[in-house]
Amino acid sequence: MAVDQWLSEIKPLIAARFECCDLTEQTQYLRSLAARSFGEDGRTAGNLDGVSAEEENGGADFEDRTAYQETGLEEAAAQVLTVCRAGMKRAGFRTVLLAQVETLQEAAAALLWCANVRDVLAEPATADLYLFLKIKDATLEDCLRLEADDQYCRKHVERPGESSEDFINRTFLGASITPERGGALVDPVLASLADAANTHDWFSGPEQERWRQALLSGVTGSDLAERIIDGAMRGADDRS
Repeated sequence: MAVDQWLSEIKPLIAARFECCDLTEQTQYLRSLAARSFGEDGRTAGNLDGVSAEEENGGADFEDRTAYQETGLEEAAAQVLTVCRAGMKRAGFRTVLLAQVETLQEAAAALLWCANVRDVLAEPATADLYLFLKIKDATLEDCLRLEADDQYCRKHVERPGESSEDFINRTFLGASITPERGGALVDPVLASLADAANTHDWFSGPEQERWRQALLSGVTGSDLAERIIDGAMRGADDRS
């Protein structure tokens, strides 16, 4: 099954400071909740509006919340990983939900699964709930948008072309920053400007530097826009 293969790729990449916990009845139960999220009764993928405000706030009866049609899809699309600090099980556990889906519509069902799991976890375990999501048809923009939303839990979405190792290193399970890795870190502003230069031929090195200085100047809003436009005009004058 695809999600099991993804999990098998991820486990060896987990930093040594964490260890994977044995499968328990609780993790099996949490996985079973995925079927109730991935069902087809009108309150599932692509139809999150079917969940009432009371349910969103956790006020509905749990039996009503989990009365979804069983589909068996959880075995193919969902897994649960529980980790703890190595040698420090009393320090608490972290619950990672893994979902591998084809479309953004099915990703919506994975978010509903997170909501169901959060409802049944006891405090403070709800603060240590994470979603690792893999969407076949997702664009980079889709991934970034989903990751920016912290509703229900912290989310990490595998980006197009991203390896499992690069994915894990963006999460709390990744290796710690070492002096060797630290020297190889890339300035995110420079990286974004370089990506833009691949699309726009006019976005030369000097132009990128003007944008970088403007973005790091600390100004915002209209002042930032004015600074970027002024820099672009000076650049045009220099080229002429």
